[in-house]
Amino acid sequence: MWCRVHNPRYGRDTVPVSVRNLIPPALWGGAVGTVLVTLLGGPMARPGRLGRTALALPEPSRQVNSDTSRSLQEPEAPEASDFRALAGRKIFVVYNTARWMYRFRLPLMKALQEQGCEVYGVSPWDRYADSLVEEGISHLPIEMNRKGTNPLEDAAFALRMHRLLREHRPDLVLAFTVKPNIYCALAARPLGIPVVNTIPGLGSLFARKSIPTLVARGLYRLALSGSHAVFFQNPEDLEQFVESRLVRPETARMVPGSGVNTEFFSPRERERGRDGDPFVFLFAGRLLWDKGISELVDATRELKERGIPVETRMLGVFEPEGNGAVSPEQMEEWARDGVIDFLGEADEVVDFMRAADCVVLPSYYREGLPRTLLEAASLEKPVIAADVTGSRELVEHGRNGFMCRPRDPKDLADKMHEMIRAGEDERRRMGRAGRERVLREFDEKVVVRRYLEVIAPALAG
Repeated sequence: MWCRVHNPRYGRDTVPVSVRNLIPPALWGGAVGTVLVTLLGGPMARPGRLGRTALALPEPSRQVNSDTSRSLQEPEAPEASDFRALAGRKIFVVYNTARWMYRFRLPLMKALQEQGCEVYGVSPWDRYADSLVEEGISHLPIEMNRKGTNPLEDAAFALRMHRLLREHRPDLVLAFTVKPNIYCALAARPLGIPVVNTIPGLGSLFARKSIPTLVARGLYRLALSGSHAVFFQNPEDLEQFVESRLVRPETARMVPGSGVNTEFFSPRERERGRDGDPFVFLFAGRLLWDKGISELVDATRELKERGIPVETRMLGVFEPEGNGAVSPEQMEEWARDGVIDFLGEADEVVDFMRAADCVVLPSYYREGLPRTLLEAASLEKPVIAADVTGSRELVEHGRNGFMCRPRDPKDLADKMHEMIRAGEDERRRMGRAGRERVLREFDEKVVVRRYLEVIAPALAG
């Protein structure tokens, strides 16, 4: 099967390209391969014409260096007046859950509305979809198994997304999380709809060498090759994607995480307990083993065995069984043993953070830029984090917190003890340094403007 591809970057000539060559060999012949052929060159995209605009697949560069990385982070920004290109445009924001869309992307969606955009949230339905609607954001439900690896389910999701895009014809798609990043880009390409992707960390998938990792790399390479822009939340992820030829260097961009509302996450003086009260550490996040939960439990147990008065509180959401999730039964066992205090889940974490002396995130999960650390720093809380990609972008060892060796409960226990011994004045100094950095680099206003600076040219062109 062949289709003719026009690349406007290199002029008006068309060249024949085999759709089969665009699909990773590991997927050819499978259900996903069948869907990709259908989307790129089958009945929905007639040979010789791929929707409203052509498919662009320039060869990615193999090289990246510090100068290249800096240039990728600092593209030329349009003036505020140039945002007028957003007025009257329809934009899809696609996520794997309405919960995280509401929690992390509502400020961006509201900012787009303020610029005159018609904004739709697209995700599987959960109760936060109603919260989006209450905020004036239209929500379109779509079926998606966000954790599954069944190629038939993924192929069906790609086709559902293609039909939804064909029906509503948005002017641009903002895709977040793994499956929307891959399958929205593929579904939008034959329709000529520009896509802006955000890679919010690589998760556990890229931390292991496996067949799913190879498949994911192939899909990312195929999907991101036609994107208008691809945002990364830390330079290590950006450089890995460029060096692995998963993304074209000229489309790679940096964004300082999902940002934090520094007015909402503002510091307040915490009531001090009595002398001898336990020092309170807080973990807040998804309850996955790769988040360092086992290491935190072991470290807390060690501190208690040393006779150090300490209380470790855990706040988070249980994930579906499998996929590295901590089970409710395991959490209940730790709580019964008196090792941790499990707080359940909460829509807002601010009061729990304010009630803690230090926020700890010993995660070795491939974070983009951990929201938990941003929120804690904004509240002037000192933090302890594993020395891994993402956390390094915020935590400066000895300045606004401590970094520990990943997967090392003994070193984590030592850093927790060091935080206790640092004293109140030193912890306050760390907290102030953390908030100063958040205000300077990670405020959500900075993040929102960064997106508008990329979205506006995509729509103006």
